Amino acid sequence: MLLDPSLKLISANEEVIQILNYQNSKPKQNGHRLPDELLRDKIHPMLRTDGPSAQFRSANEFQSGRRRYVCRIFRVTSRPGIGAQQHDVALLFERTSTSTFDIEEIRKTYHLTEREEETLQHLVRGLTTKEIAARMQVSPNTVKAFLRLVMIKMGFQSRTGVMSKVMEFRPWSSPQGRPDIPPP
Repeated sequence: MLLDPSLKLISANEEVIQILNYQNSKPKQNGHRLPDELLRDKIHPMLRTDGPSAQFRSANEFQSGRRRYVCRIFRVTSRPGIGAQQHDVALLFERTSTSTFDIEEIRKTYHLTEREEETLQHLVRGLTTKEIAARMQVSPNTVKAFLRLVMIKMGFQSRTGVMSKVMEFRPWSSPQGRPDIPPP
């Protein structure tokens, strides 16, 4: 999906429209909601803007039916006719495996802020502090501060401890989550 600098739709493929329209109860045209409604109801809440700088989250997880997706957000090079400081916004939708951890449950359980949650998502994906800083568009020291807050809230003194707790939120981490292992 491609949006202009004012976050209006430039282009979207049929698969994205189907993902966003799955099990939708609102009125439809040709079996799908109109793109403007999708932008307002589903896409704009995923985009996080902070004042005039328009900082976006780098990724958002969401569910459509029984499937989970990650929406990755990128700024793309300006098109001719757009100001040098303005960029189009590309959204890449990727289906995630069912074995992902439940970040929403972790956020609620440990009262993480949006930025702490985002930092944790990048940490779990194996990114370094510098890589996380680049994706979040903050300094490495800010990432370290977010990580310290996550560790404090989760009751650990290391990234490894945080990762071990995150593993408990994966569907296969308990025998009840795996159909091939009988419960104790």
